[in-house]
Amino acid sequence: MFKLIKTLIRWYGTYWFIPLGIFILLALLALPFLFLILMFGNWHAGVFEHVFNFLLDLQLIHVGVAGIAGIVLLFKRHFIRALVYFAQGAVFFAILLAMGMFAFFATAFLDNDHFADNLKLPKDVQLSEPLDSGFTSSRSVQTDVFGKEVVGAIGKGPTLTDTEECHLPALERLMAMPDGKHKVLDYLAASPDWMLRYNVIDHLYATRNSRDANGLIDCNENHAFFPSYNLTTQKREGIHAQYSFRIYFDEPPNRLFAKGKKPFDCLVRVQKDTAPFYVETWLMAGTASIYIYDESLFPGRQMTVKMLDLVNREFEALETIDDLSTFGEKRPMEVKLYNNTQPGLYLLDIWCNPGETGTLTVKAHEITKGTPLSKNRLMEHQVKVFGCPQADVSFNSQIDFTIFEGNWNQYYGAQFELWFKPDSGAPERKLWSDNYRIQGWQR
Repeated sequence: MFKLIKTLIRWYGTYWFIPLGIFILLALLALPFLFLILMFGNWHAGVFEHVFNFLLDLQLIHVGVAGIAGIVLLFKRHFIRALVYFAQGAVFFAILLAMGMFAFFATAFLDNDHFADNLKLPKDVQLSEPLDSGFTSSRSVQTDVFGKEVVGAIGKGPTLTDTEECHLPALERLMAMPDGKHKVLDYLAASPDWMLRYNVIDHLYATRNSRDANGLIDCNENHAFFPSYNLTTQKREGIHAQYSFRIYFDEPPNRLFAKGKKPFDCLVRVQKDTAPFYVETWLMAGTASIYIYDESLFPGRQMTVKMLDLVNREFEALETIDDLSTFGEKRPMEVKLYNNTQPGLYLLDIWCNPGETGTLTVKAHEITKGTPLSKNRLMEHQVKVFGCPQADVSFNSQIDFTIFEGNWNQYYGAQFELWFKPDSGAPERKLWSDNYRIQGWQR
């Protein structure tokens, strides 16, 4: 490898005009490309983003090679030639920085894809409207016992030192059983208190749900509570807390965590410089990797202690449970589309029972032309679901996603589909579809 690098540097020093010519050619090619982004570009369509990133990578290589060649020439006392290469590297870096700033500017302000400029709502297709009134459920309203106990531990509960290890023994025992991992995954898919997710970065992982003030499921990965400002007393009221509990099943997504010396090493990263304090804790439970986020105004990982205790008790109960259909609800399949926090952001609330365990995916296309909508992005938002033989039992799942095509107040017709891919390897099948009047997210 060292010889290869040395040969590359020697070649660069002799034939410096070749990479310089390539750089000039790439810069000239980038000009019309940047103009297309400025006028018509949909950054999130994929092509623009990937080609532009490729150009940036090439320029970065030029900067690195020019800098290394200049350093080598300095050691050989060829000062004038070294300055020439440093100057080339500086020019490459300046152009690289300018392209990066333009990419940021285009992403933040110029990303109008004009997708819906000339689209009209189909006259021969009945379009539903996404709901705004909040999620409905026939399940009896439940208080957020988990969240209340976790937040209630702040300033009161047991503490951990910054280096103290922690464990989840019940999950360790389950993961060590011959069919334990399968049972854990089925439970996480069936239970309304968990969301079993899949994406191309983290692969298969689960997040602990909470419930809102109405007892309805909050499927966000992070749960936050912040003080409010009382205008009468001029004081802040309430508690500051953020927490997250995740279980990763394929591999630790954090490379630092993989450097542990023992199977159950616990990695703790503490932010102490400013209040509030936040602590990230990684630990192993068999082959599963656990991530806990704990943020409050008090040091000592008190929410971490409480979460581990509650989740461990939950998995202790699972060791004796065989009928996971008890986590479902006797109701027919039902799928509803809701507006989320901003126009173009949506949430699909799902009650279904495919009869077997598998993965749910949302697909969408514009109605009049059949153009797929945010195809790659939708594939990143998948959830695993549990299915049991009892046909009258359904399980709740939620998928939140963004439609990037179009902009706010540019309404067009779209068909949404819910697809199920069985873990057994059987062909993927469509469970539901409906037509909606939607708008895209305005970047």
